[in-house]
Amino acid sequence: MSDPGPSPSYTFDDPALFTVGTVGEIGNRLFFLQAGEQGRDVVSVKVEKQQVAALGVSLGQLLRRLRRPDKIPDRIEPLEPVEPVWAVARLAVSYDSTRDRVVLVADELVDYSGEDIFDEEPGIVEDDEAGAGDALARLLAGVSFAARLEVAITREHAAAIAMRAVALVAAGRPPCPLCGHPLEASGHACPRTNGHRPPSV
Repeated sequence: MSDPGPSPSYTFDDPALFTVGTVGEIGNRLFFLQAGEQGRDVVSVKVEKQQVAALGVSLGQLLRRLRRPDKIPDRIEPLEPVEPVWAVARLAVSYDSTRDRVVLVADELVDYSGEDIFDEEPGIVEDDEAGAGDALARLLAGVSFAARLEVAITREHAAAIAMRAVALVAAGRPPCPLCGHPLEASGHACPRTNGHRPPSV
């Protein structure tokens, strides 16, 4: 079988479309980030539910340190069909004060042995004397990049993404208070209780 070659990378500066969404039924949902320009060049990448949850928290924490956003977009719906080009292994969020833009970087990562690296916690990188770009490089040092999606958006757009991320995660199955794994309607074999199944929810 021939090598398909490296995965494609994408950069969007103030895109007409950038959002987070899901497809599928609760319990079997696919989470994704989607960016594009006026219905063309639309790109979707697959993310995990935990990554979306952490992204919402990270954006909220970052925005609370910045000037209050103005009018927040009320509709940032994704476009169909959703066909992820690759899966995200790591997210990072930073603020570019020179442009007043929140920058989100999603990387498809591989280590030097060629194995996927999964990190469900996005990092928050803030401007320093060296600049946000250098800080982001330090955060992601020591890994090689198979592909990258980089998106720069306004603080208002970032606030809408944060709220949408939280809402999407909350719409799914509630987490177990002991182990954090999703609770099923039929009960849950919690590893923190030696696999004993507690009452159904």
